[in-house]
This record gives sequence, C-alpha cells and structure tokens, in this order.
Amino acid sequence: KAVVSTQSTGMKKHKEALKVLTKALEQHPKHPLCKFHKASTLLCLERCDTALTELDELEAITPTESLIYFLKAKIHRKMGNSHLAMMHFSWAMDLDPQGSNNHIKEAIDKHYQSDDISLENS
Repeated sequence: KAVVSTQSTGMKKHKEALKVLTKALEQHPKHPLCKFHKASTLLCLERCDTALTELDELEAITPTESLIYFLKAKIHRKMGNSHLAMMHFSWAMDLDPQGSNNHIKEAIDKHYQSDDISLENS
C-alpha cells in the first residue's frame, strides 16, 4: 500500500509540474529549460510521443545541447526503439566528448550491460 501511495503522490506532483511548465511556456514559448523540464516530466508520466515532440521543438532552438539527445535516447529506449536510442546516445556523446555529462556514459554502459546479461541468459 505504501508503494502505491508513494507512486500516486509522485504522479500527482508530475501532473502539477506539467501544468506549471505548460503555463510558463505559454508566456515564454521558446524557453529552453522549461521545454527540457516539460519533456522530462512527460517522460515520467509515460507520455513518450509528446515528450519527443517537445524535444524536437527544443532541438530546433538549441541544436547543440547534448542533454536533448540523451533524453531522446532514454525515451526511444523506453519505447523499444533500440536503434534510435543508440543513435541519439551517440550524438549526445559527440556533442559532449569531454564527458561533462557523465550520466550519458553511464546510461550507455547500463544499456550494454543489460544486453550482455540477456545474451548470457539465452
């Protein structure tokens, strides 16, 4: 019961956050940080297609931000689009070769580790 309660509380907060971010974007439609947080929130609410649309708009505004491609990769991975996920992870790495965003590398490592585990269990 506690887990379900915590999940529903988290879901409620994400929905509230989405309302606030949507309202902020009505005032400032091209605010990059608001768009990124809205896409992240949409991902938490499992609205992947809408999150990708938001990130496409954000990519048009700031095309060299590696975190956009990282989040797109996470979304594609969640949707089961492995090829698109790896493509976006690769672009994120190309934009951030110094590893300023180390979580990108960690996510790729986790992806390969999960593939290795599934191959071993086959």
